[in-house]
Amino acid sequence: LNSNISMLIQSMGGTTILAAYSIAIRAENCLIQAGKLAPRPPMPFYPNLESPRTSQVPNLALIPTPRNQNSSEASTSSSSASNELQEVMKQLQSL
Repeated sequence: LNSNISMLIQSMGGTTILAAYSIAIRAENCLIQAGKLAPRPPMPFYPNLESPRTSQVPNLALIPTPRNQNSSEASTSSSSASNELQEVMKQLQSL
């Protein structure tokens, strides 16, 4: 089951951790709205804890992108992933 889920997320464009997490959260929300999963419990609130201190975050280096990939390829792959996500959403809603 986990390998099927992994393959589905990768086929929908979840090739990075951030993209895979986003897809998984959207799918989970769809299942909750369809009544197939119980809603998540609320996050606990502890008023007596100190708020976390903000710290300076160093500037991040830019990640180089392949020069042979043009913008039309990127938009085509993102629109195909979006279409696949819409198909999965329709299937989940029909459950």
